[in-house]
Amino acid sequence: IEANDAFLRDTTYLAEVHGFQLDVSGSNAVVGFDSGTSRFRTIAADTVDFRFGKTLTSLARTGTPTTVVNRVLLQDGVGPAVALNFDFDALSDGAVNRAILRAFADTLTLIQTAPPNFVRPPIERLQLIGIEENGEEFLLYRAEVAEGKVEFDSARLPIGNSNNLSVDRLLLWELVQQAILGNPRFDRFRLEVPAGLNSISALFLYDQQTGETAPAAVLTLTPF
Repeated sequence: IEANDAFLRDTTYLAEVHGFQLDVSGSNAVVGFDSGTSRFRTIAADTVDFRFGKTLTSLARTGTPTTVVNRVLLQDGVGPAVALNFDFDALSDGAVNRAILRAFADTLTLIQTAPPNFVRPPIERLQLIGIEENGEEFLLYRAEVAEGKVEFDSARLPIGNSNNLSVDRLLLWELVQQAILGNPRFDRFRLEVPAGLNSISALFLYDQQTGETAPAAVLTLTPF
């Protein structure tokens, strides 16, 4: 800054400068910043902080992700999410007492495929989104990824949807009950990383061909 003091104080500064850029200097590191809490600070007679009110980052995928047999890739940021579809129509009529949506994670593959000395931060939390046929989405649950699996359990209190009070506090067992009775609230579900927890990480989930580790809806039913 000291070397550019004359330019920074020149009357042409505002016309010639259109922004600032942070760049790496000969490093392979990947660094992320939280735009919601970052500030641009100016110090003169007073100290003033300017919030980063706009995010104009441009991201582009330059290739397809590496696939692993019988695994589904879940990645935050611009990466893919995971769609879940369950054939509840195949169930006989019954009263649902409890419902759990469960998915198992393959944490070992990511470690084995990473470059030497590269430590990839794990994805620690996922959220479950309900999607209607018209594409409208509702945040239902959040859950921790622990011991190689994530579970969305109707025994836990769901997240309220402030965008639509008529579907506030949707319980998972109620959604499954509606589907069994032929009146499904949602067309499908989606697993994703909460927006506030973006990282550079990914997660491999076992797909439907992996037996006991396949994604599953675990239901407790009382026959009619």
